[in-house]
This record gives sequence, C-alpha cells and structure tokens, in this order.
Amino acid sequence: MPIQEKKLIRLSMIVLLLSLLMVYLLLFQIKGDELKNTWEEKTDITKQITTSLSWEETTIMPLDDELVLLENKGKTTISDIETSWEEDATENNESDTTSLSNIHMLSGTKLFYGKIEGIEKLGILYQYALLDSTGTFFINIDNTKYNFEDIARALGWNLYKMTTEEELAINKLFGDKVVYVNIPEYKEKIVLMLIYIDDELRLLQIDYQIYHSSKTYIKSLFID
Repeated sequence: MPIQEKKLIRLSMIVLLLSLLMVYLLLFQIKGDELKNTWEEKTDITKQITTSLSWEETTIMPLDDELVLLENKGKTTISDIETSWEEDATENNESDTTSLSNIHMLSGTKLFYGKIEGIEKLGILYQYALLDSTGTFFINIDNTKYNFEDIARALGWNLYKMTTEEELAINKLFGDKVVYVNIPEYKEKIVLMLIYIDDELRLLQIDYQIYHSSKTYIKSLFID
C-alpha cells in the first residue's frame, strides 16, 4: 500500500476518534448539567427542612423513612409535612388523631411523629409526642384507653407505683401519680415512666444515663 494511502487512512482514523470523543464530551456535558440540577434541587430541599428543624421553633420532626415517603409524595415543605402528618395519622391509624391546637407543648421540645421504641414495646397508640434536645420523649396518651397493669402482666413485666405526695416529693417527682414500667431488657438503658397529672397522661422515655440528673429539669417543664 502506498505511503500516501497509509497516511490518509491514519488521518481518517484520528479524525474519527476525535469526532467520537467530541460527541461523548457533548453528551457528558448535557447529562452532567441534568444531574447537577437534580442534585441541587435535592440539596435545597434538605437545607430547607434542616433549617426548619432548628431548636428555635416548633416543627414536626418525621423520621428519615417518613421524610423519604413525603418527598416521594411530592410533599417537601414544612407546611406540607404538617398536613401530611394529620392525614396519615387518620388514614393509617398509626397514632390517635389530635388537633394541633389541642397539643400541650413543653418548653424546649418539638412535636415528633414516628416510631418510638417504648410505644412499640407496649403495643399501644399515642395521641402526640414531644422530643427534646436530650432525646427524651414526652408522649401524650389517652388516659382512659389503656390498662397498663393488664399490659404489663400479659408481657411478663411489672409496674412500680408512687401515689403519695410524700413519696413523690422524696423522689423529686410530681403529678398525681407516677408509674414506672419495668422492662428487663431496658434495665440501666431506658427509663419508661407514666406521669398522671391533672387530666393528662404522659409516657416519658428517658435515657438511663441522664434520668437522675434530669428530674428537676423535667419537673420544671410541667410545674413552672
């Protein structure tokens, strides 16, 4: 084959490779812009929700899987999350439906919706739950709906009750009655206590490590 033809073929191959490279780079740029726009949209949503969930205001805090579910439904604003919380509570019966206007907020807490370990253990529903920055849950339960003695007996647990003013005062507690739900696997890990105060019943789920040092703080949320 003549040298000129060899050079021509070689040049043609180079041009072809360069053309393919240009097409690839063009496609990559187009797809890259699309991926960048999608990522920026998701980042903006995350920033919006993260900012709204600061401890400076009261908002509903869904769990991660609940948040993903809401995003898939196209509900990405805090207002939509609040509306969805009320709708899902009614449709799925995951918790007793409670009007937001009837919620008794406690200082330094946020409204929480999602699965709570203590509630799952007891096999009951709750009306609403509050969560503070220490990870303590303040869970509002229908005062007339459950017999906790029967629940504890059926599950092989036991209850410890404090009903007198003197006993409550000595233990730095408050309310009309306090009942501890003693679950063997929670020993020295989680404290579950029922506080009956006026017409309300709250189930508190507290980390054992901070329970004793939190008594005065918890009492101040209800009494002060």
